Amino acid sequence: MKTIKTKITKAVEDYIKTNPVEYKAFLKAMRVKDELSKSDTGIRESVQRHLYDLPEILHYMIKSSLEEEEWGWFKSLDDYQNNHEASEWFIKTFPQFSSNNK
Repeated sequence: MKTIKTKITKAVEDYIKTNPVEYKAFLKAMRVKDELSKSDTGIRESVQRHLYDLPEILHYMIKSSLEEEEWGWFKSLDDYQNNHEASEWFIKTFPQFSSNNK
């Protein structure tokens, strides 16, 4: 498990280092998305269906750094068992990618 998290962390760090313009644009878009999801009272109007958003390049950087089984763990969202371990770890480690910023 630690190895998977290390690979993902390296992929994110490499993405931020090699794509600073896209990363900054992504963060700006996330702030805009967050503001648009609030009503005039500042309360979210819609329910988020996923826990995080990834830029396309980062998605493929993470995917290419992981073995198939590791990728399955990272993308595991088993609604029947409420198994969100990977997603919860990811948004705690990289909150800037969270779809539910407050």
